[in-house]
Amino acid sequence: MRRRRLRDAAAALPIGALLIFTPPYMRVFDQNAELFGVPLLHVSLFALWFLGLFLSALLARALIAAEEEDQSPVEAPDADDRPADVER
Repeated sequence: MRRRRLRDAAAALPIGALLIFTPPYMRVFDQNAELFGVPLLHVSLFALWFLGLFLSALLARALIAAEEEDQSPVEAPDADDRPADVER
């Protein structure tokens, strides 16, 4: 169940990123304001881009961990762990 949710989030992330970079949303940041001498539009563009990369990396790590968790074999008891009265 966890892996399916992670895959759904990984599929939705590029769609959300595509939508956030469309002109109607980017016009919100197209102001005559500056942050440390850099126009707010440029700062927001790179900040959102970095956020997308960061979220992609987190999702990738979580997907890898979920995949390894699902593929790990159930450990069977070793032959040496049997009681002494059981024939080998």
